[in-house]
Amino acid sequence: MHFGLNSDEFIYLGAYIYERNSVTDKISIHYKPLVGLVLFDVFVASSLIAVVYLGCKCYFCLKKQVEYPRTFSSPSYSKLQCQLFIALIIQTIIPVFLVHLPAAISLTGILFEWELSNFNGIIVISIAFFPILDPLPTLFIIKSYREALFDRFDLTVLIIQRICTSLAFLIHFPLTLLILYNSPTSLGAYKYLLIYISIFELVYAVLDVLVSPELYTYKSSFMLVLDSNKTFLPFWMLYPINLLFCGMLGCSMAIFTINIIYRYLVMKGGKSSKIQIRPGILSELIKSFESEKLFCWIAAPIVYSAIWMIITGLTLQGNPQTDKILEEQFLRKQNVSLSEIVYTGPNYYPQKGVIGGIPIFGMTILTLMIAEDGSVRWHNLNFLLAGVAILGLQYLIIIYCGVRMHTILQKELSQQSVVNRKLQKQFFRALVVQTVVPTFLFVLPIAPFLIGPLVVPFIGIQMNFPTGWMYVILCLYPPIDTVAFMLIVSEYKKVTLEMFKPVLPKRIKVISEVSTSTAAAITK
Repeated sequence: MHFGLNSDEFIYLGAYIYERNSVTDKISIHYKPLVGLVLFDVFVASSLIAVVYLGCKCYFCLKKQVEYPRTFSSPSYSKLQCQLFIALIIQTIIPVFLVHLPAAISLTGILFEWELSNFNGIIVISIAFFPILDPLPTLFIIKSYREALFDRFDLTVLIIQRICTSLAFLIHFPLTLLILYNSPTSLGAYKYLLIYISIFELVYAVLDVLVSPELYTYKSSFMLVLDSNKTFLPFWMLYPINLLFCGMLGCSMAIFTINIIYRYLVMKGGKSSKIQIRPGILSELIKSFESEKLFCWIAAPIVYSAIWMIITGLTLQGNPQTDKILEEQFLRKQNVSLSEIVYTGPNYYPQKGVIGGIPIFGMTILTLMIAEDGSVRWHNLNFLLAGVAILGLQYLIIIYCGVRMHTILQKELSQQSVVNRKLQKQFFRALVVQTVVPTFLFVLPIAPFLIGPLVVPFIGIQMNFPTGWMYVILCLYPPIDTVAFMLIVSEYKKVTLEMFKPVLPKRIKVISEVSTSTAAAITK
């Protein structure tokens, strides 16, 4: 009944270890399931002991092969055996931590009457990750497989890009319908802001698949490149689209900033609070979202994006030195000429490196980016300062409103109805997740490649890293961000699950009742 199921709708496996008499507090042990669990533990423990023992034997054998390669085998064979051994170790550790350890905690908790009902969801998630993560060590550690993968990495990225774009369309289309026709009546103008997010993420996905941007890093330079050979769009459109990609970095967080401001105003609802805003002003701000002034709020992220595009165009334009780096290090390998591409990006230092800095409190502070001739590269400095200011202001607003909303949820919403409190909490969580996702998949992946070249001369590490993985992460942003929202808000989640019910797998749950059973897998 707890899950809304009848007894004839599921099957289960589990163990009923013992029961405690509520009157006499006497414990009755069920020996049959207890013996089964003991045998299960013995089998698992014996397997782990064999793995540890044979692993140690393999280690010492490999150590001898590495130390005396001519005596035992060729160096290439020894190297392959080492790679296979390392991959096997990791493939053994993964199920231990994702399957056996969570299950052991659950079983131990049952015996000692620990309350672990919330832990069972973690077990289901960790078991689901096991088949995904376990093949990766073999793929990336064994050299022949790794080289074959990277040789075809462009094709891999292209496939992932097409899949993510298709998912974005498949997800955003039903999401838009859900927002329009299945939103709670109390949602108000917020549904238009949600549709705004969907449109933004769809535009991002479409641009991504149309022009297939590439990212390159070399020493103190970072370049966002569009190749005219990879798109049917005319060449004159590529540079504006390149700037638009940069502008969308600022626009993404601005959209969520507007959303969180609106949610904060609605949750505050004109009630008394420590913050000193007159009820009249607060009421007017809320009404501005419910009237034609909503277009002003919607226009704000677009203005942010335009400002970011202008700053990028003025400060990160190409120059002869970056042209030379791009042509020699990347384009020749791809048989592409400089006239076939457009790019933007900083090249912080000249080829011979920075020749000066400002010592403050015994530390060298990077501020002026002095070129070979002693001139200050103000355009790069202006880009950094403007970018930090734009994103910093947005994150300050998000953090402040988020903290205030959390306080309201904890204290001031207690007087409202249960349904309204539940809805407000769901939208708050969804908004937090939708802010965190672009932060980790959009902002943070790019930040090291923009800031890293700045500190290259001082840390001694060259930024000649492959950036294909970062491009894959950027492709994942639209579908993940949308799915998170659809599964958090109950009204949308219910309709979504009903919509995809024919293609979804059977529901699997793990239940743990204190002092009555172990983990049981229930399949509807």
